[in-house]
Amino acid sequence: MPQISSNGYNISHPPLTGQYAYYDSRTKEHRLNNYLIKVDGYVDQVLCHYSLSFNKNPEPFVTCQGIIREIVKEIK
Repeated sequence: MPQISSNGYNISHPPLTGQYAYYDSRTKEHRLNNYLIKVDGYVDQVLCHYSLSFNKNPEPFVTCQGIIREIVKEIK
């Protein structure tokens, strides 16, 4: 699994189960694939681009989706 440096963090791409999922609305600039995932405490599936082992501080354009319970599929 590649580790990519983004804003000083080593992100997991593809995302990993058990880590915090993040969606970045600028991903076309970063060329990251989307992943359809299920997260703890949420019934519906959500999109994710990468994951981190910790819950980072909020930043513009980036949304923490929660802890990944299951990776459903990759969306290219």
